[in-house]
Amino acid sequence: MITDYISNYYPVLDYIHHGKNSVSFIKPPSLPEIEEIDFMASELAPVSKQKISELLDRFDFLENKRNSNLELIQKKADLENWDDFSEYFWTYLENYAYSEIVNVQSWLKYWTKIYELSAKVKFEPVYFEQKQEITDEDVARAKEFPIIELYQGDLKHSFGKHVGLCPFHTETTPSFTIFEDSNTYYCFGCNAWGDSIDFYRKIHNINMVEAVKELNAR
Repeated sequence: MITDYISNYYPVLDYIHHGKNSVSFIKPPSLPEIEEIDFMASELAPVSKQKISELLDRFDFLENKRNSNLELIQKKADLENWDDFSEYFWTYLENYAYSEIVNVQSWLKYWTKIYELSAKVKFEPVYFEQKQEITDEDVARAKEFPIIELYQGDLKHSFGKHVGLCPFHTETTPSFTIFEDSNTYYCFGCNAWGDSIDFYRKIHNINMVEAVKELNAR
């Protein structure tokens, strides 16, 4: 275990099912009928507001955990000269855990709608404007955006690969490789890797949600 690495924890939330030795994520159900919401409005309004608060806390935790851990992983890898697999393993583990945020966003949308219907108000906190929601479909579509169209510079094409100078570190011999079939990249010089979302996020120094929305708007 890496010292200071922020371990994941799974609080008791609607979308998390705690099994004997594992957890799984549950998608929100269909919204109740408007008559049912009206009938239970006095109970649903405060409950949904509390749920929104819990989910926003979880959103912050996941964002801060991922950013902090990826920075730590990179520093430790550089300092201790990790092999490619070790860095790949820890980075993959962190990105996999971060995928939970899609479920958080789905449940935020669900409870926000219930709050609006039960309290008869439009719930538009500044936080939501900053953390606009994305869906699984949004992420999948953003990953399809060709990395070669995002890359700035010359690329040499050879056997389904595009090779050029790495945008993430200084080099004179091209080691940055874009794999055409999978639309992923890997740098054999600095070990940077990922898909089009990762590439766009790193180039523009933004978070995943912003990267997905900007890629889909291109």
